[in-house]
Amino acid sequence: MLAPFKEVVRPDVVELGNPISLDLSSRSGGATMKERISAVLVHDQAAHIADLARALESICAEIKTARTCQEALTQIKQPNPPHLLFTDVVLPDGTWADLLTEVRKTSPPVGVIVAARLVNIPLYLDVLDRGAVDFVAPPFNREEVAWVVKHAARHVWKRRGTETGKVS
Repeated sequence: MLAPFKEVVRPDVVELGNPISLDLSSRSGGATMKERISAVLVHDQAAHIADLARALESICAEIKTARTCQEALTQIKQPNPPHLLFTDVVLPDGTWADLLTEVRKTSPPVGVIVAARLVNIPLYLDVLDRGAVDFVAPPFNREEVAWVVKHAARHVWKRRGTETGKVS
């Protein structure tokens, strides 16, 4: 089970130290409920992804980590799966594409974001073409990562069938 996550007032106005949460308010005027965004960061070498991990921790609060595709899939298949999965391009037991294929078979949906070591336009296009939510590359600054998380979370909530999918 994932640890509790902090809430954010407004992710569209990026303020350091404010994690993002989803506003699941009903269109019919029902009660407002906040769902905190959770994520898994899949990597086998912490050095090149340390800036991304720091940015995610400031946006999503606590982040779960995995070192292999199998470890990530174990976390995705838990009763309360994360909203987002950030994965390195190559892992000890597979690639981002292998992980994406398996994650797409799970329910509820989880948004996959590929985190590369370098900007690579053909890889970026391949990632999006195969159905990942986004692609990120260094430098992993908080403002850009917050934008990616906000839009990826909105996409995931729409796929999970919430009424608004509105990120607040």
